[in-house]
Amino acid sequence: YCPDSLFYSIIDFHLSDYKVATIFDDKNLYDTYFYDILRPKTIIRNMDGIIMDGQYHKLSETEAVEKCKLYKEVICKPAIAMCGGKGIEFLSAMNSTADFLKVLKKPNTIIQEVMGQHQHIKNIYPHSLNTIRIMTLIKDDECIILSSVIRMGTNGNKVDNVSSGGYACGIREDGSLREYAYNNKGESITVHPQGAIFSEFQIPNFDE
Repeated sequence: YCPDSLFYSIIDFHLSDYKVATIFDDKNLYDTYFYDILRPKTIIRNMDGIIMDGQYHKLSETEAVEKCKLYKEVICKPAIAMCGGKGIEFLSAMNSTADFLKVLKKPNTIIQEVMGQHQHIKNIYPHSLNTIRIMTLIKDDECIILSSVIRMGTNGNKVDNVSSGGYACGIREDGSLREYAYNNKGESITVHPQGAIFSEFQIPNFDE
């Protein structure tokens, strides 16, 4: 284990090129970087005050709101410097035009279709998109997997961030979960409040 003060002040700066990392901080550019892999569908984006659709075509505010209201629910989030799920909002067709305009006027925002997830993962906690995070180290042109975890929401939250009340549980190489999950206070549980027993849970298709 390594204290945050040592990791963020020395180790992370040594291992990471922050000038390069900044390029990947803008979620509004992911559709150009990762065009050949499955991604959440982008509906609207605000890039430095310019409103565009998912294909980077400029739109009026009215056109943007109309596009958003075609979907049952959308997720709105800051495109730059987002941390811990802060600033995320969920809007539906039932929301007013004023609600959408309030979000659209925020520079560097991205609005996407809400994604579903594998039913087995949904059984852990159905109200957030529970995500798998894999930490890697690139050394001598080899990509080494250091750790894998699954993040899960709790208590009705729609985000899975640990800093927003969620839990993270380690994943073994065979896709099975470890016994304990932890929150941002370091508190551990063996059973999710929804009822899933971590040590008995297997991530589907983890080898893929």
